[in-house]
Amino acid sequence: MTSSLGNGNERAKVQKLWATVCFVGFFVLFFLYVWLWVDPSLLYHGVGMLMGDELLTGLQFPFFSWSARFFMGFLASPGGPIEYLSALLSQCYYYPWAGALILTAVAALLGLATNIFMMALAGARVPLLPFIPALFALVLYNHYLHELAIFVGLLVAMLAVCLYVGTAHHSRALRFTAFLALSAPLYYLAGGAYLLYAALCGVYELRSKQGRLLGLCYLLFGGLIPYAFGTYVFHLNLVDTYARLLPLRPITEVGDPIVILGLYLFLLLAALVGALWRRMPWARFRNLKARPGVELAILLIVAALAVRLSFDSTNRTLLRINRFARQEMWPQVLDEARGLRCQQVQYAVALHAVNRALYETGRLPYEMFSYPQDRLGFMLGWGRRSKRVDRTIRRVEPLEVARIETLDSFAKENLYSLRPYLFFQLRDLTLQLGLVNKAEHEAHEALELLGDYPLILKRLALINIAKGQAEAAKVFLRELSSYPFYGGWGKDALRRLKADPLWSTDSQIEHIRSVMAVKDFPQDQSLPNGLDALLRRNKRNRMAFEYKMAFYLLSWQLEKSVRELDHLNDFDYPNIPRHYQEAIVLYEAISRREVDLHGRQIDPQTIQTYQEFMRVFALFFNAGDREGAEEILGQHYGDTYFFYYFFAT
Repeated sequence: MTSSLGNGNERAKVQKLWATVCFVGFFVLFFLYVWLWVDPSLLYHGVGMLMGDELLTGLQFPFFSWSARFFMGFLASPGGPIEYLSALLSQCYYYPWAGALILTAVAALLGLATNIFMMALAGARVPLLPFIPALFALVLYNHYLHELAIFVGLLVAMLAVCLYVGTAHHSRALRFTAFLALSAPLYYLAGGAYLLYAALCGVYELRSKQGRLLGLCYLLFGGLIPYAFGTYVFHLNLVDTYARLLPLRPITEVGDPIVILGLYLFLLLAALVGALWRRMPWARFRNLKARPGVELAILLIVAALAVRLSFDSTNRTLLRINRFARQEMWPQVLDEARGLRCQQVQYAVALHAVNRALYETGRLPYEMFSYPQDRLGFMLGWGRRSKRVDRTIRRVEPLEVARIETLDSFAKENLYSLRPYLFFQLRDLTLQLGLVNKAEHEAHEALELLGDYPLILKRLALINIAKGQAEAAKVFLRELSSYPFYGGWGKDALRRLKADPLWSTDSQIEHIRSVMAVKDFPQDQSLPNGLDALLRRNKRNRMAFEYKMAFYLLSWQLEKSVRELDHLNDFDYPNIPRHYQEAIVLYEAISRREVDLHGRQIDPQTIQTYQEFMRVFALFFNAGDREGAEEILGQHYGDTYFFYYFFAT
C-alpha cells in the first residue's frame, strides 16, 4: 500500500509539473506572438486611426502625464485608479517587447485566477480552463483593439474573488465580513467589474445549502453597493454607476465589445456549471483527468484556429503605414502600402500618408498612380473640392477623346467634417506647407476634442516658436515635460528657448518661416486657392506646387494642371515629371490644342503608352465592356494617369 501511495504521489507530481510546463510554454509562445507579430507599438503610434467600417471608429489609446493634475483627474470616479494604472502601463507599448510582456502577464494572471476559482468551486482542475481568457485576449489583440483598462479591471475583480474563496473554511459571518470589506475598495478601483465579483461570490455560496442565504445577499449587494457609492458618493448617473470599465457602456468607446462581453459571459457560465457539477449525473467522472498530451494538442489547435480566424491583416497594414509615417520612415511607408487595393475610408486615410511619403522621397509626380488613389484621402478632405468630372466619351480614337465637361460646382466631402478627429493622421502637413495659422487652429481643435495628447502639445509649441511667440510656447513645453518619451524633448526645448527665443538655427523652424503665408485665409477656402497663396509667398515652395498639381490630377482638371507648367522652371526637375506628361498628352488629345512646353519635350514612350492604352480601350469600348477594359488595362497600365482618368470613381 505504501508503494501504491508513493506511485500515486509521483504521478501527481509529474502531472503537476507537466501542467506547469504547458502553462509556461503556452504563455512564452503567447508573448513571442504578440511581440513579434501583433506588435503593441502599432497601437501606441496608431491613436485616432480609423479601424472599422464606421467613420468614427478610431483607435482609442490613452495618454499619460506624471503631473498631479493628471493624476487627480482619475480619483473622482469609480474605476479611475485602474484607468490611471492602465494609462501608465499603456505607455510601455512604445517598446513592443514591453507591451507584449504586459499583455501576456495580464492574460496569464487572469487564467491563474480563473483556475483557482474554478478549482475551489468544482473541486477539481478543469482541463484547458486557465487558457480560455488568454484566447479571448488573443482575439482582441488580433483586431488591434486597445482595452487594457477593461482587462485589468476584470483581473482585479477575479483576484478579489480568489481572496474571497480563500475564506471558504471560515464561518459565514467572517465570509460575509470579507465580502463587504472587499466590496467598497473593489468598486472604487474597478468600477463595473465589481458586478462580476458579486455574481461569482454569490454563485460560489449558492452551491451549498449553508451558503444560499449569503449567496442571495451577495447578488443583492451587487446591485446596491454600486448604486449607493455611485449615486451618493461620486454623484454619477445610473448608467455610469454600473457600467464603468464594462463592455456595455458606449462612452467607453469599446471597439469590439462582443469579445470582452463574451469573456464575462464565459466566466459566469463556467461558474454556474461548476456550481451544479456535483449535482449532475456525470459528477462521478469529475476527477477524471485529460491526458497531458491530448490537452496540449487541443490547446495548440484551438489557439492556432483563433489566430487564423481572428487576425486582422488590414488593420495591421494600416497601423504599420501609420507608424512608419509618424517616424518619418517614408520608404517603409511605400513598401507597406503596395498591397493596398480597397477604396474604403480607412484606406483613404492611409493614402494620405502614402502621398506624403511619395513627396518626401521625391516620387509624387512620378509614381503617384502606382498606388491606389482616392480624392477622399487626399489631404483628408481639406477645404472644398470639385465633384467628379463628367467624362462622357462620344468617340474614342488613338490620341483623341471627343470632349470632357468640368462641373464648376463644389461640395464638401464627409471626411472634411472628421478632420479634427484625424489630427494624428494629418500630422504636420499644413504646418510644413506653411499654413501656420490653419495648423494652429487644427491643433487647438484637436486639443479640445481629443485631450492633452503629447503630440498635440508638441505641435502647438512648435507653431508658437515659428511665430516668434516664445512665452506661449513655454506654456505647452512645461506641460509636455511631464509626459513619458516627450518630457526630455520638452525640457531641452525650454533650455533652447532660453538661449535663443527664435530658434534661429533650427532647420525645421527656418523652413516653416520661409514658406509660411503672410496672411491667413478662410478655413473653407478651396485647396487650390490656399496653395496659390503659399506659392505667391514663396514660388519655390515645392510641397505646395506638387500638392496643387496632385489635386488637379485627382479631380480630372486637366486644363488647370497644364496652366501650372510655368512653375516647373522654379524647381530642379530634370524633365517634365511622368504624370504631368501623361496629363499633357490627355489634354492635347481632348482639346486639340498644343501645350507650350517652354522648351521641354514629352518622352516618346509616354505617347506610345497612351496610343497602346487607347487602342485596347477602343476595343472594349466598341464592345460596351467597361469592366473588361478596366481589368485588362489595369493589369498593364494601372500605374498611369491614363488609367486613373478613365476608371477612377
